[in-house]
Amino acid sequence: MKHKPKPDAPAPVPAPLTEAELVAAHAARFAGIIEAMPDLVFFKDRSLRNLAVNEAYCRVLGRSREEVLGHRDEDVLPPELAEQCRSSDEEVLATGKAVRKEQTSPNGDVFESYKAPFPAPDGRTIGIIGVCRLVTVYKKNEEALRRAEERLLRVIADTPVILFQVDQRGVFTLSEGRGLKALGLRPGEVVGRSAFELYARNPAILDHLRRALGGEAFSTQLEEAGQFFEVRYAPQRDAQGRVESVLGVAVDITESARATHEIERLLDSERSLRAEAEKASRSKDDFLALLSHELRTPMTAMIGWAYLLRRKEPGGPEFGQAFDIIERNMHLLSQIIEDLLDVSKIFTGRMRVDQRSVDLAPILRAAIDVVRPAAAAHNVVIDSGTLPSVLVSGDPERLQQVFWNLLSNALKFTPDGGKVMVRLRKLKDGAEATITDSGVGIPAEFLPHVFDLFTQAEKAMTREHRGLGLGLAIVRHIVELHGGRVKAESAGPGTGATFSVRLPLVSETKRPVPAPGAMPAGALEILYASLPRLEGLKVLVVDDESESRTALESALNGLGAEATAVSSAEAAFAALDAAVPDVLICDLAMPGTDGFAFIRAVRERSPEKGGDVPAAALTTQTRVEDRTQLLMAGYQMYLPKPVDPAELAAAVKALARRR
Repeated sequence: MKHKPKPDAPAPVPAPLTEAELVAAHAARFAGIIEAMPDLVFFKDRSLRNLAVNEAYCRVLGRSREEVLGHRDEDVLPPELAEQCRSSDEEVLATGKAVRKEQTSPNGDVFESYKAPFPAPDGRTIGIIGVCRLVTVYKKNEEALRRAEERLLRVIADTPVILFQVDQRGVFTLSEGRGLKALGLRPGEVVGRSAFELYARNPAILDHLRRALGGEAFSTQLEEAGQFFEVRYAPQRDAQGRVESVLGVAVDITESARATHEIERLLDSERSLRAEAEKASRSKDDFLALLSHELRTPMTAMIGWAYLLRRKEPGGPEFGQAFDIIERNMHLLSQIIEDLLDVSKIFTGRMRVDQRSVDLAPILRAAIDVVRPAAAAHNVVIDSGTLPSVLVSGDPERLQQVFWNLLSNALKFTPDGGKVMVRLRKLKDGAEATITDSGVGIPAEFLPHVFDLFTQAEKAMTREHRGLGLGLAIVRHIVELHGGRVKAESAGPGTGATFSVRLPLVSETKRPVPAPGAMPAGALEILYASLPRLEGLKVLVVDDESESRTALESALNGLGAEATAVSSAEAAFAALDAAVPDVLICDLAMPGTDGFAFIRAVRERSPEKGGDVPAAALTTQTRVEDRTQLLMAGYQMYLPKPVDPAELAAAVKALARRR
């Protein structure tokens, strides 16, 4: 009887792992990684027994694995450290959340630990996994850095510097230093505020910040709130090399900067005075040359017509015309002699013109008549066509002088047998007179300088055509005084040249010009209303001439100033003793103590007695050496007589700002 084989017995089912075994198995699974970590790694069950630790844990604590595994922290750690560890372990088990703690051992070692719950498959917390790093050295370095920073801030607080830092947006994250006091700030006051908003009115600071935030390290000087600083900008970069902030140090150099500026100002003043003194003799020669030029224009017409008269039969039809031209130019010479001071004022901007409604056509014809003999002598044809009547506002003598010069210049550079064409036309915005010649022309590079003083296109031309280059400069000055403009055009050498003078037309509503010394009703109020106001300014006027003194006092009072006028230096000293004015105005030519001796005596007084009061000199002398002398004597400004109210107001206003 055969036996049936027994069926295979079922395989035994392994018992489920305990919670501790689950934690230990997980630790064993990652043992290779855990052992390679330099930080301390440990696994604990819910009873806080150590189930697994790495080699770093044993090495740092000086324990073997056998002494650690299966034991709680109380068994292997110092009591104080064990208590800290238990507290954080219980927090993880109670909350189910990771915690980060800093723990310190009795020997001073500092550990930074991170502990997280170890979950079971069903989500329950069955243990703890932790990583601990020894940060003792790091903490010591951090503390040393903090102390160094405190020492640095104490040093900065005691020195006139500013230490600041801004982030990428330009917001202050640091602002320290005693130098902040000069800006009216306290340490830390601007932290959190934007530098771009705080210093929006200082473009230099904004430009510096943009450069530094762009990665540029540099040093510079700047001014803020009346203080001067030497500033060093140092961009701070992150690990990727990007600028994350700018650190800056500003040193207050106000005193040294002001001293340097004052030295530079004094040196510039000395150089300017020396240069003016060196040019004084040359200025005299220039003036004599200008005088000669002015006298030759009418004399040329007189000599030319006198020469023609010698060759004509007495009583001919040209005799009357000749005598008229000669007589007219003799009167012009007389007028030029009387106006020599006006001519000299070209160099000082003080030339005057007597403007009234005039017709340009007869002025042009008169100028043509003056130069016609010279043109006939050189066989040059002057074609004036039909000159229409055009009214402009101008000085007829000065305008005739303009056209004399332009016509003389055209004849000088036009060869024999050439032609000069004169035209006049009325435009919408003015009158235009043009003088075109068929002469040598003007090089293109010289056209911008054709109206400059003492200029000639070429040395060869200078030798061939005598002249000092004054005529066209005089033309431009006179035309501009009339509110007009003059222009030169030429296609180049050998093509001739055209000079155009454009002047404003007479307004239909223009009132007649009052006679000298007269003042239309209401004109004084209109005049004062258009000038700078001088309210609150005290002005002392010293002038021995009663009319001039009264006129200045009235003008200043009309402008709102409190003017006091005296007739002598002695009276002025008494006035200074009574009250120090804001501005002093003194005539130079006075009997007894003149203006030079007076200002020297004033400058020897103390500031409380008016020793530093800004002063202007009244003078009829405007030569360079005269101006130099009065400035060196102690005046800050000079006012040439007669004084224009606008100039007087501007001068007093400017001098008062120097107080």
